Amino acid sequence: MKKIFLLLAIVFSITALNAQTNTPVGMQTTPAGVDVPSIVVNNFTLNEPNTTAVWRMDEENYAADYKDKITGQGRTVVYDRDGNLMRRDYEVEYTVFPASVGQYYSENFPKEKYIVWSSEDSGGNLLYYYSYHDYGKMVWFDKDGKYSPNKPIKGVPVKNKTTK
Repeated sequence: MKKIFLLLAIVFSITALNAQTNTPVGMQTTPAGVDVPSIVVNNFTLNEPNTTAVWRMDEENYAADYKDKITGQGRTVVYDRDGNLMRRDYEVEYTVFPASVGQYYSENFPKEKYIVWSSEDSGGNLLYYYSYHDYGKMVWFDKDGKYSPNKPIKGVPVKNKTTK
């Protein structure tokens, strides 16, 4: 009787453990609970070898956030569900973006510090942006530093190494 009870307890424990880690086939669950398709993870690994990222959803796409090992600056790459690279975002130095971007921020948010990011898709469309944290909104600029009240472009796939 003890053997039957012990066997049932083991089977129940294995079943309970499996239920807690049940991830769909072809998906990888991140610590944040995002189920990232394997093709996306594989393509990220090909494009950013030896890089550890934190995954999150970016609308319907998958975003990998990480720090550049050399500069320590933030980086984000965004993939669609099929593993196509949609865009790359880079934290940029103050000398890289147009002066009008910094001027806009200084005039509208004089007491806040900011970090400007560049964002580029496969079409070569370049944007600059930053978020003002008190309001949780993004401020967008075109490649020339002209303010835009909305995100001026929608990402299109970027040519990259793929496992397809």
